[in-house]
Amino acid sequence: MCIGCSNKFLVYPSESNRKYCSVVCLKKSNIHSIKMSMLAKSRNFGGYNKNSIKNHKSGMYKGYWCDSSWELAYVIYNLENDIQFKRNTKKFPYYYKNKIKNFIPDFILNDGSYVEIKGYVGPEAKAKIKHFKNKIKLLDNDNIQKYINYCIDIYGKNFIKLYEK
Repeated sequence: MCIGCSNKFLVYPSESNRKYCSVVCLKKSNIHSIKMSMLAKSRNFGGYNKNSIKNHKSGMYKGYWCDSSWELAYVIYNLENDIQFKRNTKKFPYYYKNKIKNFIPDFILNDGSYVEIKGYVGPEAKAKIKHFKNKIKLLDNDNIQKYINYCIDIYGKNFIKLYEK
């Protein structure tokens, strides 16, 4: 049952923790804005974690490959808010430690701008962004919260269970 409008709604088994029947209902909920600000303050998501490789959460969601739970949150948010995007496959050169390497940003938007999602922005990541000639938005620990909070509010903390098996 939707906690926003009290209507019953059907969900896929993978969405069993879903709390709202629609994005519209979520946005209309008075609780939503209060919870968003409280949750943002209480959560400690992201940042560099030396165990991140073994804790890496990747998978396929509705035809999009996601390398992390952050990318999954970004994909879910965009799909449910009708934001057009694609997974990027184009390589771009950058220079780091006397070598030319290739950078493949995570996503491309319809306006031609790119999105890179990074938990830890170290020297090499900074070099990638510095040498990138196109418009790019870096979603790091400071500005990914909107997407994570959105997913947790609708699907619960374990929203990575939404990955296709």
